[in-house]
Amino acid sequence: MKIGEDNTCPAFANGRCSIYSSRPDVCRLYPFYFDNFGGLFIHKDCPGDFTRELEENKLEILKLIRNRIDFFENLEKNKNN
Repeated sequence: MKIGEDNTCPAFANGRCSIYSSRPDVCRLYPFYFDNFGGLFIHKDCPGDFTRELEENKLEILKLIRNRIDFFENLEKNKNN
């Protein structure tokens, strides 16, 4: 997902996500994110409390995390072949 020159999301308008129902996986996982070199992290400066959302969508979030882990593992395998 590309961000604007001012480090903001281009889909964020009027204080809301304008593509929420079709947002990409990277947004669905937020505040978690992947670093190619370090793995899974949490964005520590995020002001939100995702406790309820994480509990309600735990299976979906775990599936997305697994998909991202698989993606990076395959990238690493292909790089070494």
